[in-house]
Amino acid sequence: MSNSFKKWIHSYINLYQDLPIPLWIGLSAAFINALASSVIVFLSLFFTNHRHFSVAQTGLLITLFGIGATFGAYLGGRLCNYFSSRRISIVSLLIISVTLLCTPFCHGFTLLSALMIVMGLAAYAFVPANRLWVLAQAGENDKVRTNSLRYMLINLGFGISVFIDGFLAHYSYFLLFFTNGLIIFASALTLAYAGGKDEQETVIHEKKRPFWQFHIFESKFFAIHYFILFVAIMMYAQLKITYAIYLQNHYHITTPKLSYLFLTNCLLIVALQVWIVDKARRFDQAIVAGLGTFLIGFGLFILIFGTNYYLALASACIWTLGEILALPVIQMSLYHKAEETSRAVHLGLYQSVYAFANVAGSAIGSWLYQFYHGIVLWILCGLCGALCWRLSYTIRELKTV
Repeated sequence: MSNSFKKWIHSYINLYQDLPIPLWIGLSAAFINALASSVIVFLSLFFTNHRHFSVAQTGLLITLFGIGATFGAYLGGRLCNYFSSRRISIVSLLIISVTLLCTPFCHGFTLLSALMIVMGLAAYAFVPANRLWVLAQAGENDKVRTNSLRYMLINLGFGISVFIDGFLAHYSYFLLFFTNGLIIFASALTLAYAGGKDEQETVIHEKKRPFWQFHIFESKFFAIHYFILFVAIMMYAQLKITYAIYLQNHYHITTPKLSYLFLTNCLLIVALQVWIVDKARRFDQAIVAGLGTFLIGFGLFILIFGTNYYLALASACIWTLGEILALPVIQMSLYHKAEETSRAVHLGLYQSVYAFANVAGSAIGSWLYQFYHGIVLWILCGLCGALCWRLSYTIRELKTV
């Protein structure tokens, strides 16, 4: 048992070794940016308590951020075919920093609406650009490991930022926006002084396809992958609204205990993300993505079988495992299957579908929960997860043909 444990520790440590310094700089920029990512969580409180907007106006402002994010991710991916992905990342970070620093000085609804759209555009344009540049620094055999490591660091940064930003928002929203603006500015500086490959090695010009033409329906492979991604994020979006409400109403879970569930999610991702995805590489990646989506749905589905806190904890562990398997694997499947001239676009489309599914999932889930019942919602999540797992076998059949 002792030797097996030591062997596991050694293999786990090896996952983080032998990566080039420029790659770590790119990962550091993503981590620093994630340290300011939770500011979006406190925007609704800022709009209602300090700008005295109605709940409907606040919801519209957050929706505008989501709309900007949906278009920004696609725009960021497309622009990487014409400019350096590192340059796109730096410009996006600088725009985010400026918008955060300007937010406490803006009072009108119209001005804040424009600010939310710009913030959403820049925030999600950074994601595919940074991911593309980081992957360009990794060797071909290290790309899956690198992507998983990036995903883990972003979750770690978000977990830390929620804790810190909660205190900052309690004392001063000006301090909240000012601190996060400076953090993101530091992230831009980190990338600006990074080494790495020349621009010509990370920029691939795409001249055959019009700028506005989507890549989702290039083939059944891409269409099914994006559908699975959309369904997975639709279910995952329930964790922001209906999941917490259901646990409080039916499980009678207090806010501190609810926070422990999300802390469990964060800790499992930090501890196991890179290791699990690395071990899953030996299996068909389409099946792994489908299984991960199924586990997200199944983790939510089992909530209907009781009201015990340990059942909720088991549920959190199951949907976290699904998150670990589904999202990074879908990212890399799209990246590897895409032609070299359209990889940046697909990374942008991935983030666009992610952003849109979050908005749609929150709206649809809230509607189902209000007019039907939480049990109906969780049963649908389980069915959607099973459907995606079945569709993953269709992808494998397509690859075989």
